[in-house]
Amino acid sequence: IASRNDEMFDILQRVSAQAVYGKDSPYARVPEYATVESVTRDDCVKFHARCFAPNRTILVIYGDFKKSDMQRLVSRTFGDWKKDPSPPPALPPLPPRSAQRVVFAPKDDVTQSAVVLAHVGFKADNPDYADMEVLQRALGGGFQSRLFNRIRTQRGLAYATGASSGSGFMRPGLFFAYSLTRNDSVMAARDLVGEEVGSVTREPVTPAELAVARDGVQNSFVFNFEQPSSVAFRAGFYELAGYPQDFLQRYQKAVEGVTAVSMLAAAQRQIEP
Repeated sequence: IASRNDEMFDILQRVSAQAVYGKDSPYARVPEYATVESVTRDDCVKFHARCFAPNRTILVIYGDFKKSDMQRLVSRTFGDWKKDPSPPPALPPLPPRSAQRVVFAPKDDVTQSAVVLAHVGFKADNPDYADMEVLQRALGGGFQSRLFNRIRTQRGLAYATGASSGSGFMRPGLFFAYSLTRNDSVMAARDLVGEEVGSVTREPVTPAELAVARDGVQNSFVFNFEQPSSVAFRAGFYELAGYPQDFLQRYQKAVEGVTAVSMLAAAQRQIEP
């Protein structure tokens, strides 16, 4: 809490979430000294009893052990943990996408500003997921992206710039495109971000942009298998979140089929400049 205003990007993410979801939404809630200090042990016990139960839990164990030994250990440790027949608390609803508006977060002790365009995104089980992940790379995913080339390389206005596709696994994520820039160039940067976000919804990316973006997404797949633990925990997460166990393989195949035309169609469905 004490240091959350130290970094510009942290402020950008927090204020963006509050602007999109609403300041009172659990998806944008932030701790305050008063709210943290008021939590008691009894509150934690009640919360645990309400939310945690073996029939809502996926236990993932990895390491060097015999299966039979581990099964006995798990049974001995958790065998008397009673199931909860009641349904788990429902996730709070998401707000509808609202009309365009401007939200300002003043911070007077810095020489740079941040500008971000943001709205509610989509769940990863959406058919547009692969297209939007590749589009994210083309729009704001590194040194060869449109935002980086236009705002930083060509105009020299950005300390940092990028974009997020808006995907989320448990609920829709947050689509955003941003730039950090000097105070005296914030409006110019805002216009450039808006122009590039709008452009990907009006015309397809070039073949070169598509190739670079798709290669970047495909090359990142290796990190999904870097550790045996990551494979195990991903399998548990997919089961918990209601995704098929071969979701990653399906996604990989979908990325291979992404085209400039399919990306444009996905952008027109998912992005509202």
